[in-house]
Amino acid sequence: MGKHELFTGVDRLELLGYEIIALISRGYKETITEIERQMEKENILQYVREKYAGELFNPFSDDAQYNYTDWNKALGKYSGWIEGQERRKYGIENEEDGLLLLLALILELVANREYNWTGLE
Repeated sequence: MGKHELFTGVDRLELLGYEIIALISRGYKETITEIERQMEKENILQYVREKYAGELFNPFSDDAQYNYTDWNKALGKYSGWIEGQERRKYGIENEEDGLLLLLALILELVANREYNWTGLE
């Protein structure tokens, strides 16, 4: 794969999941409302990257091979679908557990990629 060739779809999205685990482990929190708002704007990767720039092991720089546009679109599809359903669908009960919600959605996308991800429709 060439230096500037992008992965497609949600390939390597688990890297963002690992970063979210590290943030949660260090005590960082986000509200569900804010995470869903950023997902709806298809801006969640940039939001995390900018807010936690000094805390991320992977800076998710613009010259990386990952397809951030596809990541944002895939996560954005969940923004309206989960609203108010976080407890029933993922067991997430607290408004300040937005990072846990983001991690749950990343896990779902990675699992779907393994079995039936064909790209963004």
